[in-house]
Amino acid sequence: MVSQDIRRKTQENMNAEEVATLIRMQVIEKEALRSNQISPEDSLSLTIEASKQVGEKSSLKTFFLSRAKLLNRLLPKSDPHLIQSYAWIKTWPLTFVSIVLSLLLGVLIGQITSGSSRINLLSPPFLGLIVWNLIVYLLILINLSLRLLKKNINLPFRTRITSWIVKFQRKSHKGPIEEAFWNAFLPLCTPIIRQYSSFLLHVSALCLGLGVVLGLAFHGFATSITVGWESTWFFNQPEMVQYILNTVYGWLPLVNQEITLQSVQQMHFDVNYSGIYAGPWLLRLMMMVSLLVIIPRGFLALFSLWKQKQATNHFDFYFNQPYFQNIIRQRDGKTMKIHLIPFATTISVEEHLQLEKLTASLELGKTQFVDHPTFYEDTDLPKLDGQSECWVVFSMGATGEEDVQGQFIRDLVKLCSQEKNTIRIFVNSASFEERFKKIPLRIEQRKHAWSEFLTTYQQPFAIVNLKNMSAEDIK
Repeated sequence: MVSQDIRRKTQENMNAEEVATLIRMQVIEKEALRSNQISPEDSLSLTIEASKQVGEKSSLKTFFLSRAKLLNRLLPKSDPHLIQSYAWIKTWPLTFVSIVLSLLLGVLIGQITSGSSRINLLSPPFLGLIVWNLIVYLLILINLSLRLLKKNINLPFRTRITSWIVKFQRKSHKGPIEEAFWNAFLPLCTPIIRQYSSFLLHVSALCLGLGVVLGLAFHGFATSITVGWESTWFFNQPEMVQYILNTVYGWLPLVNQEITLQSVQQMHFDVNYSGIYAGPWLLRLMMMVSLLVIIPRGFLALFSLWKQKQATNHFDFYFNQPYFQNIIRQRDGKTMKIHLIPFATTISVEEHLQLEKLTASLELGKTQFVDHPTFYEDTDLPKLDGQSECWVVFSMGATGEEDVQGQFIRDLVKLCSQEKNTIRIFVNSASFEERFKKIPLRIEQRKHAWSEFLTTYQQPFAIVNLKNMSAEDIK
């Protein structure tokens, strides 16, 4: 983590297209450098030219967007992967399918409710639709209340849809450029996708209710419909049915038909098979769905669209990532200090030279190595300053232990969090590979053990032979 003061200095408010442009620049530039389509000198020239164009006092956003345009001009136009334009997640097919299916399901519910031209006022599909929407509104109110208390709950349906969209988007793009772009961009888009998921749920519920209303309206237009009730549990309890009908339907405006015990008894299908005239009840049913489903869901869908637009146009983007910090340092003519920290091992001259060559491949600009003596578990941590990286080197000849190497990593991470420092961990396999070169299985087992050990600390690491490595080995 970086301190709040540093985060504020590197924060810019941007929209989705601007953020996508910068991430696209990052992914494409790294690929172009890796494939030698541009050189580190070209990268430095882009930084200098962009700084001249926008001026020294320009915002970070203006500077990087200008640099992205220059990079696009520099790249070879024959490569389609490097000149792809910004494209947002295509959600309209999912929206269209959801609307159509919801309308059809709503019509089907209306048909089930009014099967054989009779409407059962206690029909589970119809009452279930109302109860389900009331439960959703209650969950939304609870969530809003928790937000006031600085807490939050993840609504399950929205979370699931968001997860599906993210997974589909990751799998729908082929090639290293697109894959790297979406892997970096999608986590930033989670608030946008979450609001779209809310919109999709609300508009689907709206269309479901609309389908019910249309189904009842067309069915009543073309057929003579009657209403009544039948129930196994309330067969001899018409007063309970009267209470339920008054609770569910009695509050509706514009329909003045009183629900009396006598009228309830007359509507019992076992007493009067045909039921009673359905006109006023159809109005009640359609009005209830409109008031409890269509109208509130419409407002919620519009609110979700507004929230999605807000999230799309207001990204809090931080330029504290190593890639952007390296370019800012190049622009300002500063030198990157690299604290080389061997732990319970030594670094040979040959290995040191390989690490120095690695800085050019990692686009770190001007660098200065600060060599430290070998550290052990009882050695004090080094003194660090801002604008630097810590390169920790372990030997693969040792095994990763939680209370030794693990504690050293945790202490160093805590120290680096106080300044704008980043950490890279190297496990040097040179001597171990030389020793067990005739037993490759032993080498692979040790690499696997170190990989599992370091993964838990969530820091960039690479298990490499420092006598023979490249930037590709640490990707």
